[in-house]
Amino acid sequence: MVEIFREELAFSTGINIIPFNFDSINYLLSKQVFYNILLSIPFGFGISYIISINRKKLIFFGIMFGIIIEGLQLLISLFLGFPYRSIDVNDLILNFIGTIIGYKIFKIYSFLFIMSVKKFDIKLNTLLEYIHKVSEKAVNVNVNKK
Repeated sequence: MVEIFREELAFSTGINIIPFNFDSINYLLSKQVFYNILLSIPFGFGISYIISINRKKLIFFGIMFGIIIEGLQLLISLFLGFPYRSIDVNDLILNFIGTIIGYKIFKIYSFLFIMSVKKFDIKLNTLLEYIHKVSEKAVNVNVNKK
């Protein structure tokens, strides 16, 4: 089967480097678009727990996340000798959008977490203390803890 793919498929058929080059409106409505965005939402949500993040770092890491995913697809295709997965700059853009959405969800979560801790006077263990600290930094507030 691999030999048939290598003979029948030109390697360049699996590569799109033209941004916003959609074949049809059906592509925009497809699950593919939704899945590419959904894939990177957890990355955008969780990156603040790993490193201190600002707008420039978020943009950089969001783009790098998409490049790494597409680069791995390219490496797999090169290794196999045929376009196993498509390499598409639009996927990179969609992954970046998902990263931004994930970060925005994190900011909302952080605000709600801080307000819940304050309102219900929640005693923080070590893990919750770390989450609280990261959340405070994300929403730029300093709530007095009891």
